[in-house]
Amino acid sequence: MDDFIEILKSDLKTQKRALITEAMQFTTEESAVFWPIYKKYEYEHSHINDDRFHAIKDYSAHYEKMTDEKARELVHKFFSMDENEMSLKRKFFAEFDLKLSPITVAKFFQVYGQINMLFNLELASELPLIKKPN
Repeated sequence: MDDFIEILKSDLKTQKRALITEAMQFTTEESAVFWPIYKKYEYEHSHINDDRFHAIKDYSAHYEKMTDEKARELVHKFFSMDENEMSLKRKFFAEFDLKLSPITVAKFFQVYGQINMLFNLELASELPLIKKPN
C-alpha cells in the first residue's frame, strides 16, 4: 500500500501543474500572480493529503479486524480532513480573489477539484469496502 500511495502522490504532483497550466491558459501576468499563491496552497494541502494517507494506512492495517470503535474513529478522521480541506479552500479563495478575477479563481478551484476527484477515484478503486468481522 505504501508503494502505491507514493507512486500516486508522485504522479499527481508532476501531472497537476501541467494539467492546471493547460486548463487555465494564464496570461503572463496571471501566471506571475497565481503560481506563488498556488505553491503555498499546495504545501498546506499536502498536509491534509498526508493525514488522508495515514488514515488509509490505518484502515488497511485494521481491515481484517475492524471494530465498531475503529470504524467510528476512521469516519471522524475523514470528516475532520474534509472540514480542514474546506477551510483551506476558503482561506486560499480569499487570497487568490485579491489578485485574480473571481472567474479565474472559480475556474482554478473547478480544475483542482476535478484533478482531486480523479485521484480519489483511483485511490478508492484500490481500497476494499469495509466489512463486518466474522
